[in-house]
Amino acid sequence: MRGIVACRVLILAVAAGTACHREPSALIRRKEVATCSAISVDTLGTVECLVRLHNWKPAEARLAAHLRQRELDSTRTRQEDSMWTISAAGHRRDVERCKGHEIGVRSATPRPASCSAFNGIPTARRPPATRSCGRG
Repeated sequence: MRGIVACRVLILAVAAGTACHREPSALIRRKEVATCSAISVDTLGTVECLVRLHNWKPAEARLAAHLRQRELDSTRTRQEDSMWTISAAGHRRDVERCKGHEIGVRSATPRPASCSAFNGIPTARRPPATRSCGRG
């Protein structure tokens, strides 16, 4: 009788230990989404990867891929905003230097070479007075 009880206790201990070392399924699925999004170019590629490699249901894969894309877009936007804030003083100086030198406006003074810096500034980030300056 003691042997049976000891065996049951041992089996329960091993089962509990095994359960503790397994990752939760949500964490596993999150890693699968991250892996597939890293090797895919777009959301459709992520969906295809999740369905084929990890046996996800297509509807769940689409939702997870869409949420991952939103997360990546938010991260990229936050990084771009941070970089813009860091260099904002330089951009303000460029705007002040280029006022009156917009493309299509004839002036007596030549357009400074630094006004071409606006070619790299997204139109949405330009001050309203300079949105026509450069290509956008």
